[in-house]
Amino acid sequence: RFKTMTASSTLNSPWRVLFLGILLGQTSSGRGLSLSIALETFQEWVNITLVPVYALAVFLYIVIQMSEESSILAKYFTTSKKTSPPPTDVVGLPPIFESELEGDGNEEGPVNMTGSYKLLENDNFEGFLAVQGVPWALRRAANQARPTHHLTHKGKMLRIRIQGIIESETTYQIDGPPVETVIRGRKFQDTVKYLDTRDGIQVSKTVVDEDYDIKVTRRLSADKKEITMTSIATFKNGQDPVKCVQIFERMSPQ
Repeated sequence: RFKTMTASSTLNSPWRVLFLGILLGQTSSGRGLSLSIALETFQEWVNITLVPVYALAVFLYIVIQMSEESSILAKYFTTSKKTSPPPTDVVGLPPIFESELEGDGNEEGPVNMTGSYKLLENDNFEGFLAVQGVPWALRRAANQARPTHHLTHKGKMLRIRIQGIIESETTYQIDGPPVETVIRGRKFQDTVKYLDTRDGIQVSKTVVDEDYDIKVTRRLSADKKEITMTSIATFKNGQDPVKCVQIFERMSPQ
């Protein structure tokens, strides 16, 4: 009897293996289906919850960075020296005071840059900011901004006021002594001269205790309706210069 039962068990073992295999397959299939549903649910939750939170975090980051590093967006003319009141012969600004533009005001230069000019387009502005260590989010915001540059030019005195998401103002004496400006904690000594082509000005920014300098050239078109501003960063370590070009359209009367 013992032998008969053993033989019967041995005979039936393949069926038991087959039955066990079917059960395991169904169990694995059920687990795979459950896992798939779980993954779909998790992905839907990410899209609904995390994506908006991430977008909000990026927006707040941009706002904070723009607030902390607004001098970059001032396009290289932020200065620690405050001047007041602002000029008169540009759009939306209060009257000019003669004492504010001291110097030989009656001397006529080769070109008069006075006017208000709004940015129309950028070429490689993001790349120009990148080599100066400006964060990606702030570079994107700066590239999308459309600031207005107000220039008041009287004799050898030149005031540049920038309005937009930030504001800055600097007064220069053409061919005069350097003016100290500050960009993201970096100090520059700025000097201004007329272009040899007699159709614009160039601001040379000599960096203090850093490894690069900047030249910003503003060239007035023949019809006096546009300014082409070319900014070039040159490096003392032999790195290739980086250039960006920006086009501004005149807003105020000539």
